[in-house]
Amino acid sequence: MAQPSNPTLSTEQVAQALRLMRGVDGVELKFSVPDAERRSTVAALDMDPLDAQIRQVVFFDTPDLTLNSHGVVVRARRIQGKAGDAIVKLRPLVPDEVPPEVRAAPGFGVELDAMPGGFVCSGAMKAEVPNVDVREVVGGNRPLRKLLNKAQRALYEAHAPDGLSLDELAVLGPINVLKLKFTPTDFGRRVVAELWTYPDGSRILELSTKCAATEAFEVAAEARAFLTAHGIDLTVEQQTKTKTALEFFAREIGGAEPVQGQTDSSSNSSQEKPVSDLRETGAIDWLLIEAPDRKINGELVPPLLDLVDKRLIRILDAIVLVKPVEGEVQALTTSDLDPDEVGDLGALEGASSGLLSDEDVAAAGAALQPNSLGLLIVYENLWSLPFAIAARNAGGQLVGQGHIPIPAIVAALDAAEPQ
Repeated sequence: MAQPSNPTLSTEQVAQALRLMRGVDGVELKFSVPDAERRSTVAALDMDPLDAQIRQVVFFDTPDLTLNSHGVVVRARRIQGKAGDAIVKLRPLVPDEVPPEVRAAPGFGVELDAMPGGFVCSGAMKAEVPNVDVREVVGGNRPLRKLLNKAQRALYEAHAPDGLSLDELAVLGPINVLKLKFTPTDFGRRVVAELWTYPDGSRILELSTKCAATEAFEVAAEARAFLTAHGIDLTVEQQTKTKTALEFFAREIGGAEPVQGQTDSSSNSSQEKPVSDLRETGAIDWLLIEAPDRKINGELVPPLLDLVDKRLIRILDAIVLVKPVEGEVQALTTSDLDPDEVGDLGALEGASSGLLSDEDVAAAGAALQPNSLGLLIVYENLWSLPFAIAARNAGGQLVGQGHIPIPAIVAALDAAEPQ
């Protein structure tokens, strides 16, 4: 979608918009506010941030944004106080070219987004999902394909590049968003304000209002008059939230320049890059936790997922080892266990990178006492990633690494105390 500083549509653009609007379910009029004018705009429109709803938005694509270049956007949201959602979106899209069975599918809608000087038509299949499921996908503990329903997966497969599966996509995000709905007394229509804050501190404030296609031009004129009356400059260069987000996180995970010809959008990070790309990987460690009498529960998982949510670590593998009094050690994934017995351990389902060999599992099993259960976790230290990349780019290489056991630290501190 074009974002020129000239907010006027050409005659050809108006004709094209009219043709597209015959087949849409609605129109959303959008306007982005430069960060330098954000505070004055909030004050001018009397917006109260305390009324805003907190959201987290995450996208899924390859590091070079191949999916976006083919006009497909996969997005998920966690939403404060209500269920989250997952969306597969096609943009740009011609409504008349959508197959009837897709057009009639539950959750599918077609909308035209318009900003000063440009517009784009898109079709999206949306489904409600639990917020915890989105969190697990972002943390690498749940496959993306399990977040989407059958119809969404079919829509993805029909439009994504051949051979690019959902579980190959990287996590781009999350982005923290504040969403505020309000109705100005001198406009008479509901306005939505979204403030997107990117990890580098940059922000995009977007104002929008929705209307029927038949009243789009009338509402656009009213919105223009309303914003202008409040001192908001409509000639500034427009930014789109999705395009900015995709390009930001693509750069962050070290991807190549975005594929040329990619579509513009109005909408892991190192969390979900391929483990095989060691140039973009932080230090990887493992832990083996033993539970005597073969009893373990999921109490240790919430703190672990908290580290994942804070992007300090990424869980690569989680294997449960069962060692009987006699016989061979069994290696199980968390999905093989009874959820009533393991509790929150089920949240680690799907964590499997292929890094662990049979020999590694056997060595871990040998370290366990008979009649015990062990939890073997392999994780990447995401906090070390920027330093690791900088070191490699500078020509450095790791020649030594180690850990000091806690008992050894305690003993050293005790020895250092005055007698």
